Amino acid sequence: MNARPGWLRAYPWKVLVLLSIVAIVSVVYVSSFKSVAVEADGAVVRYRTMRGTVADVLAERGVVVGARDVVRPGLEARVASGMQVVVHRAVPVTLIADGRTALVHTIQKTAADFLREHGVGVGALDRILPSPRTAITKDMRIRVVRVKELRETVATVIPFSTVRRNANTVFRDNIVVGSPGSNGLLQETFKVTYQDGVAVSRRLAARIVVRDANPRVLLVGTRRLLAARGHRFEGKEYLRVEATAYAPFHGPGVNGITATGMRAQRGVIAVDPTLIPLGARVYVEGYGHAIAADTGGAIRGRRIDVCMNTPGEAYQWGRRAVKIYLLRD
Repeated sequence: MNARPGWLRAYPWKVLVLLSIVAIVSVVYVSSFKSVAVEADGAVVRYRTMRGTVADVLAERGVVVGARDVVRPGLEARVASGMQVVVHRAVPVTLIADGRTALVHTIQKTAADFLREHGVGVGALDRILPSPRTAITKDMRIRVVRVKELRETVATVIPFSTVRRNANTVFRDNIVVGSPGSNGLLQETFKVTYQDGVAVSRRLAARIVVRDANPRVLLVGTRRLLAARGHRFEGKEYLRVEATAYAPFHGPGVNGITATGMRAQRGVIAVDPTLIPLGARVYVEGYGHAIAADTGGAIRGRRIDVCMNTPGEAYQWGRRAVKIYLLRD
């Protein structure tokens, strides 16, 4: 017995048409779903959607896109099955380079990528702080330190020295210039490192003496001054000295006994023993014969102090230039 309904037996073609329509609708419905992956904020979500654009997909997932964020593919891109949508979050970074400071937003992953993004060239000696491989984080400060190494040459004068040489061709009372002397020249080359225009290190690379210094030579006379023929002390050596006068027990530290133990009186003079030996007999112009028997703190070199019997005589003598004849024999 045939159990099919009467309408099905009466209209079999209609049944086939209906089944075909259902099948087509099912296929269209199923094909409208697309498999996509959405990566945002560190998470990846895979699901099926019927949305037409990337913007629709993100809205469907509740993903908010900031003004500086970057979405790949773009928001207007049509959704295709198997698509991966990535939302790159922009973070604020402070860039310090070439004397300027700027706050910028970036989606780059490392400091090196960030600098390339903003067209900041980095020289072979330049420094990047932190290192180029450092991962970008929010509110990071990236500094490019410009480094230069320059060679600087400095010329320095080498001052001449002064030397004294005894000269038998010059009388003892005289010092003459045998050679005027000349300065030398030293050239030094330094390797100077600059960071952002400031010198941070200075190392000597080369030193050259361009010209040696020549000393000034002073000829110190050793030739004795002798009294001329016909002089009362003919042939005797004499010196030109500055003579002052003193009186016993007059003035601070002055007593009546000399450095050699003699009594201080007229006819005794104080001398520098390195020039006139103590005990030497002498003749002082304007004073007369005397014995070098005393010394004094201020009596150095060509300076003598003649002893007077009274302060008045000492004041009257004062200070004068005289010749002193050495009567050693």
